[in-house]
Amino acid sequence: MKRFNLIVAAFVTIIMVSIGIFEAHAEITSEEVYADVLLEAYYSGANPDFDDFYGGLDGESPVNVDPSVVLGNNEICLSLPTGSFVTVGFTNATIIDTPGQDDLFIRETGPAGDQAEVYISSDNNEFVFLGTAKDNVTTSFDFEDIGFSEPVTSVKIVGLDNNGFYPGFDIISVKALSVGPPPKLYPLTVTKDGTGNGTVTSIPLGIICPNDCEEDYAEGTEVSLLPIPDPGSSFVGWSG
Repeated sequence: MKRFNLIVAAFVTIIMVSIGIFEAHAEITSEEVYADVLLEAYYSGANPDFDDFYGGLDGESPVNVDPSVVLGNNEICLSLPTGSFVTVGFTNATIIDTPGQDDLFIRETGPAGDQAEVYISSDNNEFVFLGTAKDNVTTSFDFEDIGFSEPVTSVKIVGLDNNGFYPGFDIISVKALSVGPPPKLYPLTVTKDGTGNGTVTSIPLGIICPNDCEEDYAEGTEVSLLPIPDPGSSFVGWSG
């Protein structure tokens, strides 16, 4: 049996640094930004008509879509039937609670009674329940309502039902009001050593090596790497 081991050539810092983002006298400014990175996606199969993610344009029949359609600002919806979820992040700004304003906005289309649970995280690992997003509106959330004061690195949206023509919560966009510059990014590179073969995937999404072996992650992100040896090979361990 052939063996292979993996070398982590560069490592993402997983230490959450406490940063004084604003001094007491600093002027707080806000800017609208949309989620720009897909961190995780799971389709529950709760709608038997589709075996993977679906959605599309309002008024047209649902079709299979890539879950990344939820990123940015467009009119293509991603349907989340019961138990399906997406986790998105912001590499374009730092999202943190700002007094006197709502901080996060989840837009849904279609008046079918759809709902989704919304969770936020400061490390892409531990998530805190923020509230429930409603159908056919843009639901706004204030981080202050749950006492969340750390920078938000990721948002998880979980579908709760199978209502409507597009069964499930039909999410259009995830928008936030930023109050700081983009988070610092660190590269993570995986290389293979040895005579065997295998695949390495990451959580959050990003690395699918040997096809994609390098990804940048925001400071504070905890990255898990999963090695999967090919038949006839075995995983020996990590180095580097």
